Amino acid sequence: MQLSIWPSVLLCTFPNLVNAISFDITNPASIKNASSIVAKDVLNYYHVTDPGQTPGIFGQPYFWWEAGAVWGSLIDYWNYTGDTQY
Repeated sequence: MQLSIWPSVLLCTFPNLVNAISFDITNPASIKNASSIVAKDVLNYYHVTDPGQTPGIFGQPYFWWEAGAVWGSLIDYWNYTGDTQY
């Protein structure tokens, strides 16, 4: 089996293509902050205020079960963090 070298070349050439959220697993405030960033970014895909959109459903190409997973995750996020802004 021969592995392609191109993914490694691209990552070395364009290191800004990959971003990560840093947090300290021993610090609850750090975990909550990282979780808040993820929740905010996920909701950038939710355009219910646009004309013709169905509440609770993300636009194309996302399916209803993906929206269900997001809403379930946001409920868990609220339960674990107490953050009610989302």
